[in-house]
Amino acid sequence: MIRIFLINFFYFEKNLFDLKKIFFYMAIASVISIFVFFTFNINTMGQNGGAIFILSNKIFGSYYFFYIIFFVNLVLILILFNKPIDLFFIFSLVFMISGIIVLQKYFEPLFYIFFFLFSKSLFKDIFFVNKKAASLLVLYHLFYFFLTTSNLLHTIKFI
Repeated sequence: MIRIFLINFFYFEKNLFDLKKIFFYMAIASVISIFVFFTFNINTMGQNGGAIFILSNKIFGSYYFFYIIFFVNLVLILILFNKPIDLFFIFSLVFMISGIIVLQKYFEPLFYIFFFLFSKSLFKDIFFVNKKAASLLVLYHLFYFFLTTSNLLHTIKFI
């Protein structure tokens, strides 16, 4: 989601970013994040949570980095999907698969199918009218694909 947000930030000519709404979304995300932090038992997640969840514990020895990323992603979801029906579907997608291990290679295509085909988000328009923005998104995913299929990430040793 951060890549969609950044591409829109740099390539969109109109101003899609309303600072009042962003601060409002940050307040909502703060309340939800604090609620999750104090009420959710993160030790029951096992391997659910993705790479950030696992790396947060391995690198930093705690889950604070995971909670920061959770907050940032929640703010981005609220910004990108500002229609209530879109938020309903994206949170339904997240909650339906939250109890099982879902690999990123399955979740991201589901996200993109929903984002480009069904959502009413204004942030998808840039990819249909600007070739550079669309190419940048494709190049990002090609780089990500080659990085994940190579053995490079497995050779990195954490101290």
